Amino acid sequence: MRVAAKTLDVDERVSRTDARWLLAQRIVASGGFARSRLLCRFLMYVVEEVLADRASLLSEHQIGVAVFARPRGYRTEDDNIVRNYARQLRRRLDVYFAEDGRDEPLRLEIPTGGYVPRFLARNEEAAQTIAATGMPELAINGRIGAARAHENEDRGAAGRDEAGMVVRGGRHRQAGWGIALAAWTLATALVAGLITQRWMNVRAGSALREAQTTAPVSHALWLQIFAAGSETYVVPADAGFNLMEDAAQTSIPVADYMQGGGQAQSSGEMNAQTENDLRTQEFTDFASAQISAEIMRLPEYPAHGAALRFPRDLRLDDLREKNVVLIGSLLSNPWSALVDGPQNFSIVPLAGMRGASVVNRSPLPGEAKRYESHWNEAQHETWGIVAFERNLSGKGWVLLLEGLDVAGTQSAADFVMGSAGMQSVLQKAKQADGALAPFEILLRTTSLQSHAAGAEVVAMRVGPGKL
Repeated sequence: MRVAAKTLDVDERVSRTDARWLLAQRIVASGGFARSRLLCRFLMYVVEEVLADRASLLSEHQIGVAVFARPRGYRTEDDNIVRNYARQLRRRLDVYFAEDGRDEPLRLEIPTGGYVPRFLARNEEAAQTIAATGMPELAINGRIGAARAHENEDRGAAGRDEAGMVVRGGRHRQAGWGIALAAWTLATALVAGLITQRWMNVRAGSALREAQTTAPVSHALWLQIFAAGSETYVVPADAGFNLMEDAAQTSIPVADYMQGGGQAQSSGEMNAQTENDLRTQEFTDFASAQISAEIMRLPEYPAHGAALRFPRDLRLDDLREKNVVLIGSLLSNPWSALVDGPQNFSIVPLAGMRGASVVNRSPLPGEAKRYESHWNEAQHETWGIVAFERNLSGKGWVLLLEGLDVAGTQSAADFVMGSAGMQSVLQKAKQADGALAPFEILLRTTSLQSHAAGAEVVAMRVGPGKL
């Protein structure tokens, strides 16, 4: 059945008869997608366009407008959000069909170089089903069509991604400090671009608000972080500091960081100019850029009273007087040590900066005393922590999103931004007056080449006494 109408009526009749639409619904309901609202919107939009016979109209610009609420006049050269999410989408699809969807008769792919999904039969029976339903040839054999024009642009972005945005792990450091520094510089530029784009959008526009509504389960949390009459800082990781620790093969205490970024001596792997750049310039990582941008798109994010603040510009008084969102562990955001230290779940670096582990100070029955990761493996189990704590004065709040590596931090952010699992946490944390009590969540995830694939709550502590 070829759907030729100008607008697709996705009603029960269509969903029951079209195997492709049913497959897309199962994918976005899976654990790897349910927590990412924008990836779900992306996938369902491109599938819907194919079913409506509008695949030739799928372009980076059109997706940016329809899915990510970009203004119609925006330039894809200046804002690569579609390409970034397309790479995430391809990776998540690979994980789905390797795990939850391993028995699916159809496989859905978004070929590199375009945005038109293709559906491939995974066995003879599925092929016969496709032939019987008369699905369009485009959706069967995966012709890319008009989106081919974007192939070079997308491949160029993918190449930059493969160059490495992640500092942790020996295989990334082997590429050389110069490449790492260039990657962090690009990531910092991406942060600036994403933030600039946000302020270019019409803040009061209802279309933007509706297109980027956060999961309702986290609404109470964000209202408390962005409380009226208070000021909130969103603080990404300091990648230069992270690289300096790796070079020095030792962690730098937050007290030293407060004095100007720490004075640890490198092991001689960097030239003097690179070392000076890392000490004096502001670099962040791509994961922190994405998380910061997602937070700034939340409908609860205020027009006034909130700002992005680089860690080296933060002051101790800020953690006393303001609400703060800290992204990254003490290995990349030293201020996290002031929150992480008193917690039950705490990240502790290993000797020589060869790794880190999560220490469980007071294990409950069935819990381990320590949780470790293996950074040098392309696919490995890793850990993330979400902590909602009082600030240093006890009058405001700090939200800490951290992990043993980049994937762990991503899992913490994804869980807070859209996981249904947040519902039970917030219900337990809700007090008689409606406000949320402090809580900690320990998450287990799988790192696939430094990207989080799913998240599972391993342990939590909720309430003033963290029981």
